[in-house]
Amino acid sequence: MDPALALQAQLARARIYAAEKRFAAAAPLFAAVEKSAIEPLASEAVYDRIEAGLAAGKIKPDAAIDALEALRFRWRGDSLEMKTLRKLAALYFAKGSWRDGLRTLNVAAKDFAGSDAARAAQDEMRAAFVNLYLKGAADKMAPVESLSLFYEFIDLTPIGPDGDEMIRHMTDRLAALDLLGPAGDLLAYQVDN
Repeated sequence: MDPALALQAQLARARIYAAEKRFAAAAPLFAAVEKSAIEPLASEAVYDRIEAGLAAGKIKPDAAIDALEALRFRWRGDSLEMKTLRKLAALYFAKGSWRDGLRTLNVAAKDFAGSDAARAAQDEMRAAFVNLYLKGAADKMAPVESLSLFYEFIDLTPIGPDGDEMIRHMTDRLAALDLLGPAGDLLAYQVDN
């Protein structure tokens, strides 16, 4: 059998084991494909092993983040990179690393502009921003960190009543910190936009 075809079969078998929640059987197959010289298959095996390990509770989120960060630079330019970036952002959000998650999704949206996956990444960014500034997740952050994150991604502010409420909330936080100038600037931004 052609070596590439044999590796594809091995990767398919590992995916089946992982889907059956048999991570112990899938892990050595993923590892064998990862060590192969066929980079597209090796990169897919890395992603699938991480995904299966997280689902089985055998890989900790921090280890998964490190592995996905390495994978995002190892393999670029197709749907695997997009899946890697979106998974990485989800792990960052779950960990409370909002800036890292938003920046990761921003890379995905820019690198794959115009695709459905890029639009999905933008939707995930907006949802995270709303979760932060309308649903109160940002209230658990240090005020300066919350404000700097808000200003870095201010273009994610929704249009309409939700955006108005978000701006009012941020203005109140600025005023509470005695930052009246930036609070006025933010209200002017709201009027202009």
